[in-house]
Amino acid sequence: RLPAAAGRLLAVIAVAGRPLLQSIAERAAGVDDPSVLALLKAGSFVRSRAVGEQRLVEAYHDRVRETALTVLDPVERRELHRRLALAYEASASPDPETLAYHLEGAGDPVRAAEHAVLAAQRATEALAFDRAANLCRLAMRLNPGAVDHRLRLALAEALANAGRAAEAAEAF
Repeated sequence: RLPAAAGRLLAVIAVAGRPLLQSIAERAAGVDDPSVLALLKAGSFVRSRAVGEQRLVEAYHDRVRETALTVLDPVERRELHRRLALAYEASASPDPETLAYHLEGAGDPVRAAEHAVLAAQRATEALAFDRAANLCRLAMRLNPGAVDHRLRLALAEALANAGRAAEAAEAF
C-alpha cells in the first residue's frame, strides 16, 4: 500500500540487508524526493542515523526487512542487487566486500569473485584473518575456474594466521 517510490526505496534497503548510505539507497531506488524517506521513517519502516557528515539508513527492524523481502520475486531481487552494485561502484570509495555480495546477488559471480579477493586482501591488511579466509573461500566458490596458487596460498596463510592450523595445513 506504499506509494511506488517508497516501496522501491524500502525494497532496496531490505535487499541491502545492513545499514547503507542514504545517497546510495536513493540512487539505487531512483528516488530523489526527501519526502519518500520521511514517509518510510514516519511509518517505522526504516530508521536513519548520522555518521560524521553522512546519513545511514536501514530497516527499522529485521521483521520489516524480512517482510519487504517476501514480496520480491527472484528477478526483482537480482535487479535490486544489480542497482545496488552500480550505486556502490559509483561511490567515492566502494567497499569490495559489499560489492562482492551485491554482484553475487545480481548473478555476476566472476566480478563478485574479483571483489571478494580484493576484500580478502583488505581483511588481511587489517589483521582480520578469519574474515580473509572466508572471503578467499567465497572467491573460490564463485569462480572455481579462476582459482590459482596465489588464492590458495592466501587462504592457507589467512587460516594459519587465524590460528586454525589443521585447516591451514590442508589448504597448504
